[in-house]
Amino acid sequence: MTGSPADKRKDERYDYPAAITYSLHSDSSEEIFRGVTINLSKSGVCMYLFRLPEEQQKIKIKSNLPVAAGIAEIRWIKKIEEDFYQVGMAFV
Repeated sequence: MTGSPADKRKDERYDYPAAITYSLHSDSSEEIFRGVTINLSKSGVCMYLFRLPEEQQKIKIKSNLPVAAGIAEIRWIKKIEEDFYQVGMAFV
């Protein structure tokens, strides 16, 4: 029986720990935030963020990644501790 997010992925994920910067796609202020990637694929990325995002919120990834990534949509959020979240995102 399949049901985990890993079972539903289109593309294989690869470990890719790296510091990144991003901004909120809908925010005209272009405020820059920091995060850390855990793994990524052609279609998505898993990251740690230091502020609570909203599900389905879109972000603009400012850092260069080894895949074509510009805008990603948050698909799920897991709170690790206060101001520390693991998030799964799909590139759009």
